[in-house]
Amino acid sequence: MGSKILALEWLVFTLSPVEYGATPMSPTLVGMENFSFYLGLTGVLGTLFIHFRKEKETLPAIPFEWMRSPLFYLFILWLFFNGTVAACDGRSHSPALGFFVHPEVPPETGVPQGAPVQIAAIPPEVPQLDQPLMSDDYRRVELFRRLSLYFIGRNDAAHLPQVLGILEKQMLLEKKIEAALVHDGYNPLRIFEARHEIRGILFNHPTRTLALSESTLDRYLGQIARNGTRQSVPYGRVVRAIRNYDLTL
Repeated sequence: MGSKILALEWLVFTLSPVEYGATPMSPTLVGMENFSFYLGLTGVLGTLFIHFRKEKETLPAIPFEWMRSPLFYLFILWLFFNGTVAACDGRSHSPALGFFVHPEVPPETGVPQGAPVQIAAIPPEVPQLDQPLMSDDYRRVELFRRLSLYFIGRNDAAHLPQVLGILEKQMLLEKKIEAALVHDGYNPLRIFEARHEIRGILFNHPTRTLALSESTLDRYLGQIARNGTRQSVPYGRVVRAIRNYDLTL
């Protein structure tokens, strides 16, 4: 007897309609489901009271023998509870069939029927400009002159590969930041005029008079590729400078 009751209780508390999906319910149906649940609960409690009371002859008799069993009312309560849980979750009763049916796939796709539909991940947003604010050659010359100041006094031949590596990463990063600023509504002319200030924010070490290394720039470019330009550290620094009035665009 006890094992049967525990089994029914397990059904009540695990077979939530949310697990196999359903459609939304109206507020009227939600109220009806709640009323049905409490009505069923009252019947179960009353039947249990009659069943376990020692002096049963002092209480009204239940007309049918099968209605005297608590299992009957626990089953009725489960039916009401099924709809009530759905109502609490803003859904309707669970479907009787097709608990694990996958959505149909059009035959022309070549995917076998019944196969789960793969939802394509949303790619990170990396804005680009059809017409950059300056040509690559002009940008490269400006960035090279600026970067060479951080290598004064060093052996030019030995450090040339390092300089060229940093230079290429600076070009890629600057173009992505510029495109995101333009797409966010900042004036392209003002961005071009303030490019030297923006480069100081993007390429200089925040606490030391050093240019950021190629590995750091690679990490920033990786952030943009994974999360989008607006979620990267360099774009966040530019936006923070604008908000703090350290940069006017």
